[in-house]
Amino acid sequence: ARVTGATHARPDPVEARATPRDPSDHPLCRAPAEGGGEKKSKSSPRCWWAHHPDRHPAAGRDPLPGAMHIKQVIVEGFKTYREQTAADFEPHLNCIVGANGSGKSNLFHAIRFVLADIFGSNRAQERQKLLHEGAGHAVMSAYAEIVFDNSDNRLPVDREEVRLRRTIGLKKDEYYLDRKHITKAEVINLLESAGFSRTNPYYCVKQGEIMKMATMHDEERLALLKEIGGTSVYEDKKRESLKVMDDTKSRRDQIQETVEFIEQRLGELDAEKDELQKYLEHDRTKRSLEYTIYEKDLSETRSKLDEVEERRRSYVERAKEEDDRAHRAHDEIRAAERECKDKERAVTAAKEELRVADLELRRCVEKRTSAELDVTELRERAQAGEDLLAGVAGDRVALDRAVAETRAKIEAVKPKAATATAREETAESEIGEVNRRLQVLHQRQGRGAQFKTKKERDEWLGSQVADADATADRKREEVAILEDDAKELRKTIAAEREDEGRLKKKLAAEEAALAESEGEYQEKIATRNAAQDERKELQRRDAELDAELATKTEEVKRRDKHLEFTMPRELFRGLAAVQRIVKDHSIAGVHGPLIELMECDERFFAAVEAAAANQLFNVVVDDDDVASKIISYLNKEKGGRVTFLPLNRLQTRNREYPDSQDVFPMLSKIRHDDKIRPAMDKVFGNVLICRNIDVAVKYAGSTNLDCVTMDGDAVSNRGAISGGYQDAGRSRLINMKMLRETQRIRSELRKESVAVKDKLQAAEQAVTAVLGDIQRMDSQRRHRQQVVDRLKTDIKDCGYAATRAEESLGAKEKTASAIRVTITDLEARASDLRAEMATDLNAKLTASEVRELGELNPRLDALKEERLAASAARLSAEAELGELTATLESNLERRQRQIEATTTEVDIGGVEADLARAEAEAAAAAANEAEASAFHTELAAKLAAAASAVEECKATLERLRGEAEDAKAGLADDEREMEGLMSKKATLQTKREGLQRKIRDLGSLPGDAFEKYRGKALKTLHSLLSKTNEELAKLSHVNKKALDQYQQFTEQREGLEARRGELDKAHAKIKELMSFLDQKKDESIERTFKQVSLNFREVFARLVHGGKGELVMQRKKTLPAPDAENADPGAAANGGAEKSAAAAKGFAEKYSGVKIKVSFGQGETMQMKQLSGGQKTVVAVALIFAIQRCDPMPFYLFDEIDAALDPQYRTAVAAMVRAQADAGTQFVTTTFRPELVKVARVIQGVEHSHKVSKVRELTLAEALNFVGDFPIGQEGKLGKRRKDVEDEEDEEDEE
Repeated sequence: ARVTGATHARPDPVEARATPRDPSDHPLCRAPAEGGGEKKSKSSPRCWWAHHPDRHPAAGRDPLPGAMHIKQVIVEGFKTYREQTAADFEPHLNCIVGANGSGKSNLFHAIRFVLADIFGSNRAQERQKLLHEGAGHAVMSAYAEIVFDNSDNRLPVDREEVRLRRTIGLKKDEYYLDRKHITKAEVINLLESAGFSRTNPYYCVKQGEIMKMATMHDEERLALLKEIGGTSVYEDKKRESLKVMDDTKSRRDQIQETVEFIEQRLGELDAEKDELQKYLEHDRTKRSLEYTIYEKDLSETRSKLDEVEERRRSYVERAKEEDDRAHRAHDEIRAAERECKDKERAVTAAKEELRVADLELRRCVEKRTSAELDVTELRERAQAGEDLLAGVAGDRVALDRAVAETRAKIEAVKPKAATATAREETAESEIGEVNRRLQVLHQRQGRGAQFKTKKERDEWLGSQVADADATADRKREEVAILEDDAKELRKTIAAEREDEGRLKKKLAAEEAALAESEGEYQEKIATRNAAQDERKELQRRDAELDAELATKTEEVKRRDKHLEFTMPRELFRGLAAVQRIVKDHSIAGVHGPLIELMECDERFFAAVEAAAANQLFNVVVDDDDVASKIISYLNKEKGGRVTFLPLNRLQTRNREYPDSQDVFPMLSKIRHDDKIRPAMDKVFGNVLICRNIDVAVKYAGSTNLDCVTMDGDAVSNRGAISGGYQDAGRSRLINMKMLRETQRIRSELRKESVAVKDKLQAAEQAVTAVLGDIQRMDSQRRHRQQVVDRLKTDIKDCGYAATRAEESLGAKEKTASAIRVTITDLEARASDLRAEMATDLNAKLTASEVRELGELNPRLDALKEERLAASAARLSAEAELGELTATLESNLERRQRQIEATTTEVDIGGVEADLARAEAEAAAAAANEAEASAFHTELAAKLAAAASAVEECKATLERLRGEAEDAKAGLADDEREMEGLMSKKATLQTKREGLQRKIRDLGSLPGDAFEKYRGKALKTLHSLLSKTNEELAKLSHVNKKALDQYQQFTEQREGLEARRGELDKAHAKIKELMSFLDQKKDESIERTFKQVSLNFREVFARLVHGGKGELVMQRKKTLPAPDAENADPGAAANGGAEKSAAAAKGFAEKYSGVKIKVSFGQGETMQMKQLSGGQKTVVAVALIFAIQRCDPMPFYLFDEIDAALDPQYRTAVAAMVRAQADAGTQFVTTTFRPELVKVARVIQGVEHSHKVSKVRELTLAEALNFVGDFPIGQEGKLGKRRKDVEDEEDEEDEE
């Protein structure tokens, strides 16, 4: 609480210069009254006047021009100002004009709103009223901002321009100073430091304030002066002091009553002390006996407790061993379960491999069986062919011999047949010749009878000659044709025989090539079998690697899951997200988590984990840019949280480690890359590994380093110690080590798998190539076989064609020979006929012809007989030749052809080649079968071994589970035993605590109580205790607390008396403070009255020409104070509060009111009730100016203060305002009158349209034109027609 806000009336300048006062006497600058218990608020800065005493009104100087003033007011969303509106002001007189309801007063409200003068604490409904309401979207927030010119640094802000803004919404009310958020209290302190007095609100004169001042009663004026003089603070302090006095009186009365009761009680207790002495003596004996008994019981109980504790410790040790055994069994069970699962997976894989091997074995068996059947079939075919060839081999020899003999016989018979044929033909020719000659001779003898004339005969003979010649010609042509045919047949025969020889050579070459290709084919078959064997082996190895890879991948996932369980969920999500982000966005410079970048011996795992904890998963990056980029992606994806270690921000520190065998730096036991040395130094550089916990405690305190033991117990350099049991199954480093090992094995398997797959692909390609070669060679072999078969057929066809040509040639030659004989006959007949033509028709035969005719008939008979003999010989030879030829052709040669065909069809070479291939296929199939059978046997043995291993593993698992159950049962038994011991221990502890409590309850013991009865037995002690209790029973009526109560009451009485003395002193101090406050209040009121009275006199004289005005203080008579010397001291003590209250009441009613007496011109002096309305308004305006001069402000706001003034007074008011404005005080006024408009420096016009107000600067002509539109006589009517909105704006707002 501060004594602030008390203002002083500004004295007349002449008087002020004559009697200057200390500027610190200003109420805003005065220190708290001494002895008043007041303290200056720490949050309130010193008053501006204290920093600028030469500018204080008490110094007799007006503020300098260019002092603090409002430069600009900016409003948006506030009441009628929907859009952002700015009003600029000069440091002198500024005038605002506008129609009623346009928003002029709202602009003043905005200024007071920012200065926290109004709308201090608003509810939601009140905030809603401050927001603009109109068409369009609702306004959710509004603000008002004042821009101050702070050239003189009146505001304690180091800027020449200060912006103060207040923003309000439905749920917020905030202040901003130069766009920085501040509190309301800071705003108030800031304004108070600049000289804004909250006890003098007349820097802003609202509408109706003039009339209120004019109609104010005397008592209300006195209250106003008290408020201006700051007496409210004194009255608050006085009320607090009266309240404290009442409390003090109440406490003093209570203390008096308590002291009287204590005095009475002390008298009663004094009589009970003698009996109490006897009682206390017996009581000491009793307590000594009880102490000895309790001590013996306590000693026995403690020994039992020690025994129970010893047994409990043994059970604890045994339970620890059982627990360790159970944990080991549990670990072994988990290992056995994993081993069983692995072996079961191995059994499953073995079964699958065995199934595949079984299918392969079956396929090999089927292939081998098929190959053996093919071999058997081919062998049977070869054997049948060999048997057939062997059978026909003997027939061929005999047949060849028979053919040769038959051909020899034919050759032997042919000459005979030829000779006989020649003889027959000769005979036949001669017979023909004889017959022809006989015919000619006979015909010549009969021509005469046949023809009448020679001519007829010759004609007929000519025709016969012509016919014979024509027939001979035809026969010659036939012979020529036959000779041509024979020639062609000879060529054909030669060509066929030549082709047959050529084809036989080609056949020999093709058969040789076929035999050669067969060898190459067998080599390719062997190559194929080898390639297929290699492929099978690679496929088997590839399947094994795939199975092992699948197993290791599952193990990696399981290890990764175990590692996940050792870290927080958000951290695991963050690490997974970092890996994904780095991969997806190709972010370079990420080294990975710390745990993946380090290695150390397994002995230090517990120490490293205890030292690093979750820092093991900090991600090392090159620089902070990389970390920032990844963090931005993490925030976008909400991917967890990760800590990064940017190497560019980390530095390796040089540390001095202790030189001792018991400690060594942890960093020296960690292997890592030199590039990440700063990150390792950051996490592990400040850690020592110690031999045990005692050494760790020692060096943690002396080296300022964190220390850990090999077991993971940690001692911080700040003194904290942590440790205890650690589950090795949850060790992060162990899990990481196993994960790395599994990943290494998987990586090696992947490399081997890739190599095997490459080899397998190469083997597949080799097999494909070999199969292609085999297919090509087989195709070539079949083609060559087809060529051989075709050549054999062609050779056979050539032989048949040559034979048929030879036969045709013989027939044609024979036919040609017969035709030639016919031609000879025809030529001879033609010759005879021509010769006959040379003879006469009736010419007779010559002698020679007769003789010839006679000789021809016997010759004809001889020739016929010769012909018959020759014909018989020919027929016999031809019959023999035909028989031989028929035998040769129909039997022997046909059989030869059959044997040849059989030999050709059998093709022993081809069958043997097929047999060789089939045998190779069968051998390969048998080898594959043997290999598959061996592999099947191996897999069966492997499956049996795996199944046996599974059974053994299950047996081991059952055994381990049994051991775990036994350990668990043993642990349960130990726990039950320990529970029993704990129950017994609790009972003993309860007994011990009861005995100890009983011993404590015995209180203070006599000096001999510890040794007096120590050697006596318990029975004797109990007997003595019983007797002592009987004696105490006789004194049971004694007040056992008499001595204590007497001592307590004595001490309490002394304390109360001391407290009563303190209260008396406090009461005197409060009375002194109240007197001081009354004096200060009286001085403040009188001083304020004098200043306001002087200012009122001056202002009224300036406003009313020749007028006089004065303020008259009305006093009341004070009550006579009681005579302190004749007063009763007790009454003074008990009635101090009533005296103080009466004195305070008389002081408060010392002044009854303030009257105003004025005279206008030469008239008489009148009081306010005697004045007219206009005169009252002038007096009220003068009083406001007088009050304002008491506490000058940097600016003033006048809202239509000249509304009810007469023209001459409006002119005087305008002149006074202009004079003060020119002297350096800023005025912002609203008016409908031209007087203030004419003297204003800046005129702002407020316009209102569609419920929205706007401000723009007007020229003097525009302003006067606007003001001129409202004649004087219409003032009242316009005021009555104001809108409801303006009425709400003009209401009195609470501060």
